[in-house]
Amino acid sequence: MSAPTTSESIQDAARAHGSSLQRLVGRHSWACLHNADCESVMPVKCDAIVTDPPYEIGKAWKRSFHGKRGKSPLWGEEMAWDKLNPIVPKLPEMAEVCIIWGGNFYPLPPSRCWMVWDKLQSNRGADCELAWAQADIAPKVFRLSRIDAYVNQAEGPKTHPTEKPLPLMVWCLKEAKLTSGMTVCDPFMGSGTTGVAAARLGMNFIGIERDAAHYKTACDRIAHELDGALL
Repeated sequence: MSAPTTSESIQDAARAHGSSLQRLVGRHSWACLHNADCESVMPVKCDAIVTDPPYEIGKAWKRSFHGKRGKSPLWGEEMAWDKLNPIVPKLPEMAEVCIIWGGNFYPLPPSRCWMVWDKLQSNRGADCELAWAQADIAPKVFRLSRIDAYVNQAEGPKTHPTEKPLPLMVWCLKEAKLTSGMTVCDPFMGSGTTGVAAARLGMNFIGIERDAAHYKTACDRIAHELDGALL
């Protein structure tokens, strides 16, 4: 897929989807970022979909922590966004390669490959997280302590309640055999970690996020990684 090449085509695309859209251009790749609901934008032409959709993890955390986790500033009280999304089971039809974190919560077809984030912990909460994968690879495990994933990040503390660590998403793209010049889509972009990982590896990126605050964070992070101009 090629990125829109003029300001007029960008605005036309945004109006067609009923969304705002930013185009970021770096030295080696580009990103097109929609502030919209993914159901109004998908499908898009891409080589891979790599995403971390909502899967009601907040309910489990609230039970584990007796409701305390639900009062975190990142989670908020209602967490209305943390619901299963009906578009997720359709994503494998939209790209040859598809990686869905939390795919074990969705009705997806059998897969020969699952990707595992081993958090190197055995205390309260999940010891690992799973991603359903549609890719020609064997099952893979990434090991990174949950604490190390966030406390020691050069970018600072995470800003999205389900933000995946950047090293994990870089690993995902590499293990899926994606290469520079390919286009990756994340229909649940959040704060943009998948986009940062794609830019770091020289891949193009299409991101979709409906929350305006997280969308702004994603635009800023991806623009910084691309070291390009916001057009």
